[in-house]
Amino acid sequence: MLKIERELVIMPTYKCPASCSNCGTKSSPKRKEVIALDMMKRYIEEAATLGFRIVVFSGGEATLRWRDLIRAISIAKDHRLPTRLVTNGFWAKSPDCAGKKLGELRAAGLDEINITTGQEHLRFVPMQSVVNLIGCAVSKSMDSVVNVEATTKKEGEMIRDSLLRQITHIDEWQKEQRLKVILSP
Repeated sequence: MLKIERELVIMPTYKCPASCSNCGTKSSPKRKEVIALDMMKRYIEEAATLGFRIVVFSGGEATLRWRDLIRAISIAKDHRLPTRLVTNGFWAKSPDCAGKKLGELRAAGLDEINITTGQEHLRFVPMQSVVNLIGCAVSKSMDSVVNVEATTKKEGEMIRDSLLRQITHIDEWQKEQRLKVILSP
């Protein structure tokens, strides 16, 4: 019999510092919708009761609701649910900043980070912020997935290869163990 794995995806906000033309959620700096922390808590508690396997925080840009995000990750951990954050990494402006924020996320219980970048995202979030975030996450032994969106496969490969060339401060073994880069149309 097929086992269905259930994920709870919570979008704390549709607001995002980027305004990508191909955004599936139509997120942008102008969006104001949010989910209150008490609702996130209720969804997480229900998911735990129903046997969900993971809580994913996405958006918009979930980190724009930093305090509520940290608390919601802690609530999921209290219910023994693994957690994942999907982010564009705009906040990782330096390795120190990325390390500090990742430290807070890890302390709250974050298990995995997914970073979205690519042709559209790079108009709003510098590649260096993505590099800072990946480097810090992998060096902290955090599972990391980078989703590179592009119009063509060749363009996606160019962005991926450029990104990987810039991550020089972590060794190949760490990259192989902790980092996965996906090309996404």
